[in-house]
Amino acid sequence: MNSAKLGWGLHASGRMRHIEMAERGKKCDCVCPDCGSPLIAKKGDQVVWHFAHAVPIECNGESALHRAAKQVIEDAATNHFSILLPEISGTVSQQDIRRRHFEGVWSVPSRLAEISAASQEVRIRSDLIADVLAICDQQEVAIEICVTNRKTEVEQQKYEAADVSCIEIMLFDMKWNASVELIEEAVLRSASRCWIHCVHARYRIDAARVDLNQKIQDQIRDEAATFDGFCSLIMDSEIKQLNLLNWPILKAKFSQTSDSSITTVEVSETPKITKFLDVCSRFNGIIESTGIVNNKIPVGVYFILDGIDISTISIGSPSLIISVDINEFESVSLEKCGLTWVGIDRWIDKLNAKAVEKYQKRENQRLESEKRIDSFAEYFIGLNNLEKLAFIANKLNISPPSYIGPVVFHWNTTWSIWKGLVWYYYVFKKKEEVVYLSSIAECKWLSRLLSWSDTSESINKRQKDLWFWFKDLESIGLVGHEGAQFFNVSKMLPKKFVPWEKIKVK
Repeated sequence: MNSAKLGWGLHASGRMRHIEMAERGKKCDCVCPDCGSPLIAKKGDQVVWHFAHAVPIECNGESALHRAAKQVIEDAATNHFSILLPEISGTVSQQDIRRRHFEGVWSVPSRLAEISAASQEVRIRSDLIADVLAICDQQEVAIEICVTNRKTEVEQQKYEAADVSCIEIMLFDMKWNASVELIEEAVLRSASRCWIHCVHARYRIDAARVDLNQKIQDQIRDEAATFDGFCSLIMDSEIKQLNLLNWPILKAKFSQTSDSSITTVEVSETPKITKFLDVCSRFNGIIESTGIVNNKIPVGVYFILDGIDISTISIGSPSLIISVDINEFESVSLEKCGLTWVGIDRWIDKLNAKAVEKYQKRENQRLESEKRIDSFAEYFIGLNNLEKLAFIANKLNISPPSYIGPVVFHWNTTWSIWKGLVWYYYVFKKKEEVVYLSSIAECKWLSRLLSWSDTSESINKRQKDLWFWFKDLESIGLVGHEGAQFFNVSKMLPKKFVPWEKIKVK
């Protein structure tokens, strides 16, 4: 059997007695506060003084310190001593009409309260018994002593339901044989403690909520004044100022797939309010008005203080919502206002129709262009080399060469013809643009005109010819090398340049 050493025993008088105040041996007249078995006061010279069970028994005597602490509080009431009530604090929160989160702080500071009465083991309600129920500064406070285990959440809820103030005092580090002076100091002052439920906190919380609500109302009132002034300024503004707003761009796309390629066209419009009519209504950060779009279409306009829930209001079609954000300096930036069109399905339908129309127009232009290209290709292919040179020379407003020259295999034409074509179509007509030599060497249109070979060897040879010729053109300032196969064409080209003449490199 294991029996714990006890520093306190329950005397026949009903009070807890410390070992130092007990008589030696069985004369102590004390029993174990846990199991009720007789105790012997061992106060010899070889061991620390303690109480021991007279008969070996399985008991750890846990409640000895617990009961001693409760007795200390009762004695403190008799002597009108004070007990330290701990601080308790917290926050209250609230959302404003803009759905912003605000917080306020409340607290009940720690203080010393005089104990005028105290009773042990007081039943608060059928399922709740307080270790001690005391009157502290004329307020009822339950006191729970914790030696080993804290109060559970269920026990805390019971005090909240009973609406009785309660503190818990923790004596985890208190020695088993602590003297009455040490226990008194710990219980009344120094031991860690906290509120399980504080009735007085309710009033501080209510006051904090009132203060927070007032703070929010003051801020909303100031913001509402700024908001009203801004909306009036906008509605009285000229078009120049209205253009500073970030007007939404309405877009529509139309895509068509043909020959494994996708053609997409996009159209866009930016409808803007050109005039505001009178204000219809004002309500909690919402101003309703009417505006005229592009000087002809009437629409609803709703100025909304940023964050306001607009789901509860009925918005007509079409309408413009202007979300106004007021910063911490209570000012408004036109550029930061959010503009959103709603109820514009008919507008979008018209845009979609315009996208289809644009695609059809572009497709018609492409077909017409292909017809012209086909017609030109048939015409050009039907010419002999002399006629081809005459055609090119006429385009360049110069005289044709007197010498045609031999046909080059990888071009399938003469040097003068391919240079004339490249100069007119890829240099003269590409002023201030960048040309890519590889794309010229593999051009399908030129291939159709000249019927050249598309082998890798022929392409490489054409690229090489182009490279050296463009480097010569660069030397006289007609093009500039951008890097790799890229050359930029000069803005200032001569009106009459003869491409087939040999360039004198500087």
